[in-house]
Amino acid sequence: MARKKQNLCTDQVTCEAENGNIKKPKRTRKASESFKSTLSKILSLKIAPETVPESVLKTPLGDNITYQEAILIAQILKAVNGDNHAAVYLREASGNKSKDKEAEITQAKKFEDF
Repeated sequence: MARKKQNLCTDQVTCEAENGNIKKPKRTRKASESFKSTLSKILSLKIAPETVPESVLKTPLGDNITYQEAILIAQILKAVNGDNHAAVYLREASGNKSKDKEAEITQAKKFEDF
């Protein structure tokens, strides 16, 4: 038997926000855009070689890399060593989103059993 979803909203604005009927306020969108812009700038900065792990320095990119490149290399190395979450992150970051979450969980269990 299906349960009815209780409506616990206290006012109309809260109910509409929960249902997705309200757009974000302009200041929230601007703050989000500013955050994304700042993050993009930081990720494109060159990273100091002494802060990069040895495993990342051994890659063909060497020690002249950005924060973004260091993060991606670290995720790739984790995925190669069997970290399923790193593999999923890389797949989604590359634009290949999973359409079936249940199949993804089954594949993850098979991968871990391997």
